[in-house]
Amino acid sequence: MAYMHVHGIGNLTKDAEFITAGDSRKGTFRIGVSARYKDREGNTQARQSFFACEIWGKLAETFESMGSLKKGTRVNVIGHFRTDRFKDTEGKDQERDYLYLSEVDLLSPKATDDSADA
Repeated sequence: MAYMHVHGIGNLTKDAEFITAGDSRKGTFRIGVSARYKDREGNTQARQSFFACEIWGKLAETFESMGSLKKGTRVNVIGHFRTDRFKDTEGKDQERDYLYLSEVDLLSPKATDDSADA
């Protein structure tokens, strides 16, 4: 099976959420990524993209205990794209794309209540 390897840097759009799935911990969060480029007129433009992310097992347990995956935290992520296919409650086929992460590095400290007001 081939995977599309992903390496990116972005900011969490909200605090990570953690649940128990089967016998393992699972963490979910979204990151926002900005790309800057020049348009035909030479003006700098920005394009934002948002990606759902999942971490599992020891990686999820570690970040949950640290409490460091908070809104605004800048992270470096490494993993690959995954697509889940399923039927919704009405029986319609659905797909959900996300990044399945093998590494997460903190690039900025978690936001504090004091720094959020600054």
